[in-house]
Amino acid sequence: MDLKKIRVKPLAFDSFSVRSMSTAVSIRKEQVLIDPGVALGPIRFGLPPSKEEEKAFEESRERIINEALKSKIIVISHYHYDHYPFPDDEEMNKIFRNKILIAKDKIKINKSQTARERLFEKKVKEEVEEFNFADGRTFHYTSFDIKISEPVPHGPDNTKLGFVIMTKIMKGSESILHASDVQGPISGRTADLIIQENPTFLIIDGPPTYLMGYRMPWTFIKTAEENFLRIIKKTGIKRIILDHHLLRDLNYKKHFDVYEKSKELGCKVETAAEFLGLKNKQLEAHRKELSRMN
Repeated sequence: MDLKKIRVKPLAFDSFSVRSMSTAVSIRKEQVLIDPGVALGPIRFGLPPSKEEEKAFEESRERIINEALKSKIIVISHYHYDHYPFPDDEEMNKIFRNKILIAKDKIKINKSQTARERLFEKKVKEEVEEFNFADGRTFHYTSFDIKISEPVPHGPDNTKLGFVIMTKIMKGSESILHASDVQGPISGRTADLIIQENPTFLIIDGPPTYLMGYRMPWTFIKTAEENFLRIIKKTGIKRIILDHHLLRDLNYKKHFDVYEKSKELGCKVETAAEFLGLKNKQLEAHRKELSRMN
């Protein structure tokens, strides 16, 4: 089933050469912006970001700011800088002025994100029209509803990276579910929640296969594959944007073996760039070659 009432516009993703899952969702004349953050991998292959990556960052940042101006509601899934603005980025933080903010609560959050949340809350609370902690809540608006999940693990169960919230936007029989940083999902409980919500369209983070054998056990990748395919089988979702951590690996299709099986199940799986009819641009994964050229 294709979306007719809900419009999805990816703004910044790893398939655009930046770390982000920033997405604008439009329903009639109203717009919701999910995760208005963007970042670059500080060090990869022992190297800092290239000039080409810095350009991609500025382009993505500008897109997010422009779409934020059109959005009344902003959602923040968690407090990692690729999902919400850096504290010292004054221009980005102005996007919250007179907005309705729906944000990850201080419950179920790790130590580093707790400190970030306090600073962020202090900075934007005087700017926003309405500040809402969101975990497990549903928000009703004139043309649509927003349902926020209970906190789910940032990847595997018992991870030290804390928890995130998933965002479901509903209009009639249509819905999109935006699942930041669930990494596949690796957690079976997260997969169960997505199946329970049964969205029309799914935007989800893939596992960080570029860390496989280092900080990401191979068994976690296989579990993520099983959960990803189980979601398709149990829900009948026909279209998925799969991106973020996964696109930091040039061999992501080989290392996350879900593409042919998803196709056999009648589900189209693509990156955010491919969804927009663009080619994937994985500059971070090409940082070694870029350093030799510059």
